[in-house]
Amino acid sequence: GGGGGGNQPSDSNSSSHSQNSKKNSSNTNTTFIETSSKSIQEQQYPPPVSQTLTQAAAKARGVTIGCAPILFEIIKNSLGYRIHKLFSSSKAATSSVVDSTQHRLVTLDPALFATLEKLIGMVTDACIDSRNFDTRTFRQTSIDVNDAIVRFLRDLFAFLDLQSVHRLVLIYFSRFVTKDGKVWQDRDSKLGVRCSWEICKLRLNAVTLFCRFP
Repeated sequence: GGGGGGNQPSDSNSSSHSQNSKKNSSNTNTTFIETSSKSIQEQQYPPPVSQTLTQAAAKARGVTIGCAPILFEIIKNSLGYRIHKLFSSSKAATSSVVDSTQHRLVTLDPALFATLEKLIGMVTDACIDSRNFDTRTFRQTSIDVNDAIVRFLRDLFAFLDLQSVHRLVLIYFSRFVTKDGKVWQDRDSKLGVRCSWEICKLRLNAVTLFCRFP
């Protein structure tokens, strides 16, 4: 019993020594990270190179948002082609006569539908980013992409079942009221417009596109 009691201080000393070593290693790692980040921030490029990098970064952000209409068109055409081939093969396999005017809606598998939900949410968040309203180019791009999202959702009523499309539409409109996952501030932009007013215009355009056909 006495021998066991005598070993306790050495155990406590070893545990405290290990804790101190962990703290020192974490402090060393933190210092290294801070030093490396400062060295990167302090690194200066020549003015022409810096200007070129700034322009490239701005164009990359615009291209990331601006390519969304093309992506939606590709998805819609691919989905329509696959549905057409599916119905054609099923019609050829059945011996019964199927009315050519009969139109059936399809349901996507859960994995593909979840991916489509994330895509709608991500592109919508990119459209209503408050930084888009600081320049006229990005402001017009956000308007065009928002219209492309609404047209894509409207055309899905001809492909998917109503419950699935309704869910996608609700996900689209929910991104206007949720603040998590996006960069948004209610402020006056560099163009002199209020960001909340521009967001309201995007929602009004969406409702208008859902109600009419171009």
